[in-house]
Amino acid sequence: MEAQLRAARREIVLANMLWEEGQDSPGAAVARTLAELRRDVQAHPERYPQGLTVRVLLGHSIRLDALTDPAANAFTAARQLLAAGIPLTGDTVPGWRLELADYRYAAPHQHAKLIVVDGQDVIAGGFNLSWMHLPATTRAPDAPRGGGQDLTDLALRVRGPVARHALAAFADGWAHSDLLECRAAPTPQTVREVCTFSGRGTLPLTWASPAATSGDAHVYGLYRRSGYETQDDTVAELFGAADRRIDVMQSQVSGTLGCSLSLTLPGLCRFPEDQLPVWLSAVRAVRERGVTLRLLLDYDPLLQVEGLSLLGSLRAALAPEGLAGHVQARWFAGAGGLHTKAALIDGEMLTVGSQNLHFSAFGPGGLSEYTLATSDAGTLRAFGRQFEYEWARAQPVTLPAWVP
Repeated sequence: MEAQLRAARREIVLANMLWEEGQDSPGAAVARTLAELRRDVQAHPERYPQGLTVRVLLGHSIRLDALTDPAANAFTAARQLLAAGIPLTGDTVPGWRLELADYRYAAPHQHAKLIVVDGQDVIAGGFNLSWMHLPATTRAPDAPRGGGQDLTDLALRVRGPVARHALAAFADGWAHSDLLECRAAPTPQTVREVCTFSGRGTLPLTWASPAATSGDAHVYGLYRRSGYETQDDTVAELFGAADRRIDVMQSQVSGTLGCSLSLTLPGLCRFPEDQLPVWLSAVRAVRERGVTLRLLLDYDPLLQVEGLSLLGSLRAALAPEGLAGHVQARWFAGAGGLHTKAALIDGEMLTVGSQNLHFSAFGPGGLSEYTLATSDAGTLRAFGRQFEYEWARAQPVTLPAWVP
């Protein structure tokens, strides 16, 4: 990611849900990389004939050390940018421009993890700027649990026309965000006293020519937020189109909110009433074409109960036809846990992004999400190998007695 940022010559947009504290945190590393770019713009303006504009968007989401403060991530980013030497007001470096914004809404908040460089190079995936995503060998005294936590995640990096779609998705999120404004020049210690997220910004999208291609792979951008929910239908239709197998690697899965709430009344996650369209489509594919659905899930005690309720409901719906065995599930074996949001359909189409197959990411109340989908043969093979490796070492899920 830092290498992608250093390659910028005109524009960087970066959206993430979390930006955690710590002088050696991923966010601090990003801030230092942006500071390097600012110094390069100052020393070598000829490398940046249009200048360099950087826009950073945080998700207005709470984090564990700030449960009542959804602006904490954005202010952490502000402090670390200032600490890296980047002024947030009155910057005198010609051609350099940095804007920082926080999503306007906490429910639903912005959940996408997205970087677009120069309108051509895009990374989309599930990772936050969080200690959890660093290796356990990364040790730091100011980190939660003393350092990295080996959380497994996945992203796709693509260069080509789809970056314009990603940039348009970012622009939509930017239009629903508030920019940092300061009444005086802030320091890392005073930024919360003299600055607020209250400004309005725009990100104009104008292109003088068609997007340049960078290969022959087909890649598609999928974006959703409350009020713009087309990605929900696309994912459901993709699952419903499967002929042989759907392989899902997911941090969080569930039915509707009603299905999750049924945990207080065991066995009452109804089918089809309490299921998301994506699961209805998967069950239809099982019934009509004998598709096998394999779910590789995170073994987090706080997350697994919803998955168990979902799994029991899907199997119960298929049991009368003798098809319950077509829905298989295993717990991810990696010590740090699983945060990936990916699905492989028939080995022919792969989705990777920020959207969990969970009620929080669907419908009018769903989070803002971004996903890339591709049929690129090399990428499909790489993910297929990864999935099979993790599936082979994963532990089969055993349904508890309270699940039908």
